[in-house]
Amino acid sequence: MPRPKTFPTTSIPQRDALKDVRRVVEVLAEHPGALGSLAELTGLEPRHADYARYAAQTLGSVTEDDEWIVTPSGRKLISEGVGSLGERSRFRIAIEQSPLMRKVAPDLLGEARPKKATLAARIRRYAPGLGEGTAARRAQTLLAWREQALDPRIPLLPRDPAPTEAVFSLPFGRTCTG
Repeated sequence: MPRPKTFPTTSIPQRDALKDVRRVVEVLAEHPGALGSLAELTGLEPRHADYARYAAQTLGSVTEDDEWIVTPSGRKLISEGVGSLGERSRFRIAIEQSPLMRKVAPDLLGEARPKKATLAARIRRYAPGLGEGTAARRAQTLLAWREQALDPRIPLLPRDPAPTEAVFSLPFGRTCTG
């Protein structure tokens, strides 16, 4: 049986607060190449700023070329109001379309909350460099993301086998594309 594609351990999210992920995207949009002062500009501890930056990369909001830059998806995220339904929708789309999240947590945003142990086992499968305790902690991060990204006022997105731009209705007749 072929070995599954693995991911770097830094790709497995370890920053619980999606607001911090958004803040990193905002800072990098305002100050391209400001990686050396990312902690200062975000108000996060350096280690936590790095966690949020890697989480933003996992969600496709930033990418590393010669420097860390904000992607079109990241720009759409920060165009939404902080804490708004649109912001939650952007995070949901990013989670659903992330290649890593499709492997590690394909059921994260499903109707049933996945079990932490199941997520931790998948994390270890796709990031074998992580120990059992670390994988469990990262699984807890993903469950925290679930709580922040889901909102009972937004219908769950149907699962699509290939990442595409999602279109769905929001309350009050608005639509959102991903």
